Amino acid sequence: MFLHTFNLIYTELLKEVEVGHLQPAVTELSRVVFTDAAARAKEPGPRRATWIKLRDLFAVPWALLSTTTEPLTMKDFYKNGNLQDPSVVEEAHRTADANTDTGANVSAFVRTLGLGPRSEKAVLQDVARIFAARDTGVPSVLAADYAAVAAQTGHEFRVDFTQFTPRIHYTTNSQRRQYFRALDGDLFDGEHGVTALMPFLARLLPGTTVLPLVLSVRRPFDEDLVDVVDDLLDPGTALVVSSDFSHGRTPTEADALDEATARALFTGQGVGGLDNPTQSDCPSCLRILSTLAARHGFDNPSVVGHTHAARLVGREEKGTSHLGILWYRDDPPDPRVVAVAGDVTFSRDLSLPPALAAMWDGAGPRVLNQQSRTPPGRPGPGPGRSRTRPGRRGGAR
Repeated sequence: MFLHTFNLIYTELLKEVEVGHLQPAVTELSRVVFTDAAARAKEPGPRRATWIKLRDLFAVPWALLSTTTEPLTMKDFYKNGNLQDPSVVEEAHRTADANTDTGANVSAFVRTLGLGPRSEKAVLQDVARIFAARDTGVPSVLAADYAAVAAQTGHEFRVDFTQFTPRIHYTTNSQRRQYFRALDGDLFDGEHGVTALMPFLARLLPGTTVLPLVLSVRRPFDEDLVDVVDDLLDPGTALVVSSDFSHGRTPTEADALDEATARALFTGQGVGGLDNPTQSDCPSCLRILSTLAARHGFDNPSVVGHTHAARLVGREEKGTSHLGILWYRDDPPDPRVVAVAGDVTFSRDLSLPPALAAMWDGAGPRVLNQQSRTPPGRPGPGPGRSRTRPGRRGGAR
């Protein structure tokens, strides 16, 4: 609950700092660098080509950040001194805002910069790739530099343009969408799923090496991706998935969706069919985790926390839910383990045998619930009989 609350406060503070300080500063920086480089690119000399490249490079963020709609202010709700219908004003602003940060508008702005045919073509190609947000490729503005590195190293480097799809809280208006597109070169600074966890890791596990991985929502799941992550694991490595669960749902609605999500994770059935963003904003992350847990024998999941943003503030409204789940790997069976098959109840008789009474006290033998185990390659429990429901462990100890 504390971590969820911290994340909400962190997100709102980040939005306030970005909108009020960082975005205006980055916009002005892009304008100043572009203008200065453009002026120097007109001067003859040995560094003219460098100034042209710098001008073209900053033409992209300058064009993106220049095609946004200003947020509404109080004066926008008045006309000729009369208060207008707020809902009409807001709807008109939303419509105008949605039609501002388009590839066509950014391209039109680029054509006013006087770049020259060759540079203009390269910048327009990169703008088109940013708004298409698919596939990988080499930025046209830096094509010569990428080619030189490839010739020198023997490796071809490409940009994943799917990263330029605005996400999380960067989708709410044109300013935030363009800010995201302009600064997406540093992916992790804008990914709160990573940055929100780092202060706690630094405090509780100082000196821990962290390898952040971000998966594109457009990338389909494949086993090769699982193998890549698997190669990074060793006995001293923890695999952590930071993912919101139900989005835009009331607590009651989210509970039902989270129950279905947990059942899919715990049985291994239907993980690939989880909806984004209704059930999770990274179904591929959960599928990788579920696959690796089964591959390495961590088949005893336990829900250790379940929250919803609205519950944290005591309201029944739409928001985001979170599940905290740990995957355990049970010790190999030994003579002290009692294996029970079928439906067994130990609590019908209040006068428990001494051995079972000791088990409930934590001092007796362990009982392994075989229903929570599914042999590899066989289907799991049917609907309504998930291995572990939220708030319960798969096996009793």
